Amino acid sequence: MRKAYIEEQKNRHGRKAVVVLPVHYPREILTAMNLLAVELWGPPGPPRGPEAGRLQTYVCAVVRNALAFIAAGGADVVDAALFPHTCDSVQGLATLAPDFGGWKKPAFRFIHPKGPLRTSSRAFIRAEVIALAQSLAGLGVAVPTDDALRDAIRLHREIDATKLRLADRRAHLPVSDGEYYRVLRRGEYLWPADYLNELRELEGKLLDTPAQKGIPIFITGYVPEPMSIFDVVAEAGAFVAGDDYAAVGRRVNARTGLDLADP
Repeated sequence: MRKAYIEEQKNRHGRKAVVVLPVHYPREILTAMNLLAVELWGPPGPPRGPEAGRLQTYVCAVVRNALAFIAAGGADVVDAALFPHTCDSVQGLATLAPDFGGWKKPAFRFIHPKGPLRTSSRAFIRAEVIALAQSLAGLGVAVPTDDALRDAIRLHREIDATKLRLADRRAHLPVSDGEYYRVLRRGEYLWPADYLNELRELEGKLLDTPAQKGIPIFITGYVPEPMSIFDVVAEAGAFVAGDDYAAVGRRVNARTGLDLADP
């Protein structure tokens, strides 16, 4: 289904697709450039394949699985890849995927500033964002205008604000944990406007009184997989009231009201 959606976006809307490794990257830049971001979290479901053996066993499983997935043709539908410097393993994959995986598509990199927020880190990330936009323009798309960037920032902030409202009132949502997280994770590959529509549809199901009667629990981890974990939680008489998943809760931006005079 994900592959069919990507192909539809490319054929119908003329959008090129970029596979993105986790965790944080400037989503707004890609949206403003009409590029579809498709996140790759080192999927555990597909067979790993021999390509994973090209990395040492002590290397992060996300990176090993991602290399195997790319080398097996799982990401062939996209036009390029973006490797944020989440860690040295992900950054190193930017070289290893083309060299070891035989993947001949453009590889872009994005480095986050390290340490506390200060003038130098602001200057660093501004230069990184501009350099990334200029590099992505090599795919045949335009560097975003200020207006396009403002629109993209507003769109992603509305997505984050909606996700916050859903998280705050999770107990009032009459859906299973599995259904809840399936909708939240669809933002990993849907066009943002389509994703916002699905979030709003889910938000429309909120009730005035709590719908979840089980024991509320908090869950943490990297990614909500396998999804069968939620069946186990439900069978134990509980529900997930909050999470610290790297793929979900840890990425929701609560700073939705900042000035957009200079995007």
